[in-house]
Amino acid sequence: MALEDALGEYPGRGLVHHVNRNGKVGWIYFITGRSEPSRARRIRVDPDALVVEPTTGAADDDLRHYCCARTAGDGLVLGNGDHVDVLAAGIGDLEGTVAAIDPEPDPPIWTPRIAMTLGPASTAISVAGPPDAVERRIVALEDELGQAALLTTYAGERESPSGSAPLTQAEEGRTTAELAEAIWSRLPADLRVVLVHGAEPRLGAPSIISRA
Repeated sequence: MALEDALGEYPGRGLVHHVNRNGKVGWIYFITGRSEPSRARRIRVDPDALVVEPTTGAADDDLRHYCCARTAGDGLVLGNGDHVDVLAAGIGDLEGTVAAIDPEPDPPIWTPRIAMTLGPASTAISVAGPPDAVERRIVALEDELGQAALLTTYAGERESPSGSAPLTQAEEGRTTAELAEAIWSRLPADLRVVLVHGAEPRLGAPSIISRA
């Protein structure tokens, strides 16, 4: 199965970990949105971070505007909210740091907090569920050549998404750039907002694809 085949009708925000042919860890982060404010976003490249910000003069919204990637030691943390900064600061105690993170306060979906730590020991992280039944997961990701993992916030149908944070792992022979283009093409054209990707576990000079 091609990795993009695992995308649902409305995946929300998504992360990809991918071991390239040269053994380096590539990555992808993408955003889709159903509302106009959710689609009016772009990614700003800072020296040690990527920031999701509004394309208009709209006020900052913690659930829509945040650091989506942050340098952490010799690696990188990706995610869909302000927990990216929390994880980067607490990378030395990942389990303890994740234990203090809660899903987004947006009932009834309770959008999961998702993240990936990229580096020598990459992981996929999700914090999902209502406040009285939160499930926190830390999954070690394969580091062999051609292995890829996709983590999205939502599953289910476009009009009634489920905040289940599904994780898919598969063999992937394409480059990270090729995989990024395939994922962008598969995302619904009216929902996709922006996608950013890199070919090693650091910011460097990331490539950005956007609807603009």
